[in-house]
Amino acid sequence: MTAIEFCDRAPIENVISTLTTAPDKIIFVGEGKAAKRFFNAHKAYIEDKKLGITIDFKSIKKNDLSSIVETLSDIVEKEDSCVFDLTGGEDLALVAMGIVYEKYSHKDIQLQRFIIENGVVTDCDNDQRVIYSGAPLLSVDDHILIHGGAVRYKKDEMVKTVRWELTDDFVKTVKFLWEIARKDPQKWNNQSAVLAYLNNYASDNEPLSISVDLAEVEAKFEGFTTKYVDVKPLLKLLFENDVISEYSHKGSVISFSYKDGLTAKCIKTAGAMLELKVLVTAAELKDENGKPYYNDALSGVFIDWDGAFHGARDEKADTENEIDVVLMKGLVPVFISCKNGKFEEEELYKLDAVASRFGGKYVKKVLIATDLGSLSDKTKEALSQRAVDMDISILRGVHKIDDDSKFAEMLRSLTGKGTRAQMIEF
Repeated sequence: MTAIEFCDRAPIENVISTLTTAPDKIIFVGEGKAAKRFFNAHKAYIEDKKLGITIDFKSIKKNDLSSIVETLSDIVEKEDSCVFDLTGGEDLALVAMGIVYEKYSHKDIQLQRFIIENGVVTDCDNDQRVIYSGAPLLSVDDHILIHGGAVRYKKDEMVKTVRWELTDDFVKTVKFLWEIARKDPQKWNNQSAVLAYLNNYASDNEPLSISVDLAEVEAKFEGFTTKYVDVKPLLKLLFENDVISEYSHKGSVISFSYKDGLTAKCIKTAGAMLELKVLVTAAELKDENGKPYYNDALSGVFIDWDGAFHGARDEKADTENEIDVVLMKGLVPVFISCKNGKFEEEELYKLDAVASRFGGKYVKKVLIATDLGSLSDKTKEALSQRAVDMDISILRGVHKIDDDSKFAEMLRSLTGKGTRAQMIEF
């Protein structure tokens, strides 16, 4: 069976046949560099997944109806069995398809359309037959790949994106730390900043172990006292709850050890707790059948714009952006920016640019925030209105949610056909 895809500006619509019909061959039909770029991105996806599908590209002039009809007729005459995916494509190409379908009514031709938001296949030729191999699910990596980029996990041996291993112990730790952080987000940010600074005094042989004389640090580094927040009560609490493995303080000297590198990253990275709270809650969320509501979830996602990784010695540098959390609901991506405190309007533009480029036509754009800080009410309202105008939902004051089930329902509400940008304050 041969599937025919009409190249569209929404890359996900160009790969529906690959995901839903399991064809032997796919022919992409389109015009110009953009269509060819989409073709190359899907070729990379097919090769990455080792699907063994033969692919081809037919160039058309999108404003020349007779030329399109001729190209489609040639395909139908040469292929034994064809399924045309009408999910995407230019209007004139779809008109041409109608002409060809009527002309070759004696041939085995299927016309169908896939509804991205709910996974339903529409039988466009009304012959009571659809070619469908099951509801497709895409990972975050696959979705970015289809859109011409790649998730960056390593660069010059430096790990960037991390797929957290959500063990029971790690999930418990995240939930415990979030309960501390949400009670006073600004204080948590300050404590994390101090602990990150004290990490400079980690042992060379034991990088997770720190012993430091705070009086010595204060005398050596001018301005430290203006940034310092007493972290001893926090460290004591973490030790008592097995989040850190060792803790002691004698006079101005404190010593402590993180139990592992991931826990250390959670604690000394100020914005990590909100990201991880969203990640863990989304990963645990179930649908009405007890299956995962989101089929993939990834935090701290570094996206390479062209999918070609360049080393430090390469003349060409990588263009990268980070998205705090990306969730996948079937084929629908949710791009989330997490802010544990105030943020500038620029953050909205950054989220919009990356989500539009790599999220595509069906992306849900969300900014999840705690307190917006010292901004005036007028500034907050203007910021919120700008976000809604950019089709970005803002969920602010999430640290006030004191029930895990309510936090989960907030994340569940982000998807669904017809879901629109909203501004909610808790």
